[in-house]
Amino acid sequence: PKCCGEGTGQLYMADTTLLDGDARQLYAGSKLGKYGVEILLEDKAAARRELLRLLSAGGALCADKRLQELEIERRRIENQKLRKEIETVEDNEHPQPV
Repeated sequence: PKCCGEGTGQLYMADTTLLDGDARQLYAGSKLGKYGVEILLEDKAAARRELLRLLSAGGALCADKRLQELEIERRRIENQKLRKEIETVEDNEHPQPV
C-alpha cells in the first residue's frame, strides 16, 4: 500500500488484464485481507476434473462418429446388394431370343 504522503494507505495493484498464458488461466483475483494482499488462484484439481470430463466427452463423440461411419458403410453395402438384385430381375424380364 502507498499513502502518497496523506497518512492513509491506498492499495495499488498492477493491471491483471495484461496477464497471459497459464498465469491468466490460474489467476482468480485478489483481495485485501487481514494479513495484507491475498492473491486468489483457481482450483487446479477442479480444472483437471473439468478437463477429464471434456476429454471423455470428446472420446464419446469419436465413438459416435465411428458408429455413424459403420452405419453408412452398412447401408452402402445393402444398396449394392439391392442394385444387383434389381439388375438380375430386369435381365430375367426381357425374353432371350432363341
